[in-house]
Amino acid sequence: MTKLAEHAAMAAEAGFTAAAAQAEAVADRAGRLARAYEHYRFVKAEKIAEFNLRLYNETLRRTGQAGRNMNDHYDKLSFTPVEKYATLPPADVLAKVKEAAGARIFDTMEVAKIESVVEYKDPIVFGRIEGCTDRFFVAQWGSDVQITDLLGEHDG
Repeated sequence: MTKLAEHAAMAAEAGFTAAAAQAEAVADRAGRLARAYEHYRFVKAEKIAEFNLRLYNETLRRTGQAGRNMNDHYDKLSFTPVEKYATLPPADVLAKVKEAAGARIFDTMEVAKIESVVEYKDPIVFGRIEGCTDRFFVAQWGSDVQITDLLGEHDG
């Protein structure tokens, strides 16, 4: 038991139930973040922004045009919660996602996929923890977008 968890238990025993619940939530989140950083590669929000800028510039070079702003017609990495993702992933990806879900580290998981006028089919699955902007790599399939597009070989 961590010091924070011990302190929260003492607070609960003393009647500070709201403070104890909040401290327990902080301790739980910190523990899950530590396990996530230990067992999964992670992608910082800045890397996703850089990748999306590269996709935007590649679209501009390829087509000679792109939207007037970053919300118009161009390629970008989009994220869909796994429960709303409508395409069946390969069995090995499902096994990794099931294993990650069983570890009870992530609050949610999402599929990262390149959106474009041209259809891309091969996405990445990331785990998320509320309050953390990093995304934790769980699995990928195909070759349209890969973790190495976002990170160097030994980053994250």
